[in-house]
Amino acid sequence: MRQVKFTHYTTGKGWSEEKTGVFHQWGFDFAESQGGNGSYTVGIIEDAEGKCYMVLVDKIQFIK
Repeated sequence: MRQVKFTHYTTGKGWSEEKTGVFHQWGFDFAESQGGNGSYTVGIIEDAEGKCYMVLVDKIQFIK
């Protein structure tokens, strides 16, 4: 697995500080709104404590 730096968004808390972790794979998420639904690509990242995140593509930097 590849090492990454990333930030993620938590509803009600905003953007996180930069973290490091390992990249597992690409996945997808979706958003619902009154105008319709939309899907987008995310990276599945595990941090040093074992917590996994779905991270927006532009918030991931591969470091190794």
